[in-house]
Amino acid sequence: MSLRREEEADLEAAGHIYDLQIARFLDFQTSSSSQLFDIDGLLITEAKMRENTQREVALKHQLAIFKKKVKYKLPFFKSICIDAHLFDETFALGEHYWFLERRWARIKASLGDIPFSRGIDLWRSDPRWYMHRALREDCATKGGCCGRMCGCCLRRENLEKPFAGGHCTVECYCCKKTQGRQSGLQRLRHLHHQQQDERGLASGLQKNEISNQIRYASLLGLMPGSNDNPFNLIDDVHVQYGRPLSINGHVFKRSSRSEALGISHTFPSREYQV
Repeated sequence: MSLRREEEADLEAAGHIYDLQIARFLDFQTSSSSQLFDIDGLLITEAKMRENTQREVALKHQLAIFKKKVKYKLPFFKSICIDAHLFDETFALGEHYWFLERRWARIKASLGDIPFSRGIDLWRSDPRWYMHRALREDCATKGGCCGRMCGCCLRRENLEKPFAGGHCTVECYCCKKTQGRQSGLQRLRHLHHQQQDERGLASGLQKNEISNQIRYASLLGLMPGSNDNPFNLIDDVHVQYGRPLSINGHVFKRSSRSEALGISHTFPSREYQV
């Protein structure tokens, strides 16, 4: 039997958010929508939008550094060429973001008005949803800013574009700077070629790499092995991966990926068409 709106409203009014979200998850599992909805396509599109905005931020940082270094060392026309390149690249990024944003809306709309869709809306109503503990640990594991104390991921919620908030991609300027990648004029000259080379990485969110843990932490706030209110799993603090997680004086042990997957409510493993 499908989950009724009245039941959802009662659970939310009582503050039983975990029970509400897990009920929506189980309802989705038994419905035909689970076979048709392109979950991975939705998440990959989000990752590409983050990659897009992080590339734009990186371009602006790198151009500012370049101009400061070569202000009095290059002919005027070369500076004009670099400015034009930045403008063209930024314009192309804006067009691509517009396309991706509409793709995301189309995929989301295909779900219809069902409990699972309302669960996504509830979870995403907090602009800091992506600071969920499972997503932060995933970012840190992949070498992102959540593994350092820079706080870049936390600050991304303030960007103007609605899908800019999120974790590091291959275009994160802070990660590239930390990893010692090329910068300055050489970096600007190879932007197009690097974009083509890195396009296949898609922020590490390839279809076969999106774990069930990431799927449902992203969409519903659920975390394997935890029955806490999902909103209580949003970290407000800068936590460096590998150290005990301390919030409000309480220390939480980070479980391993294999331990985390040993849960009573088994998340589905399916192939979705992108």
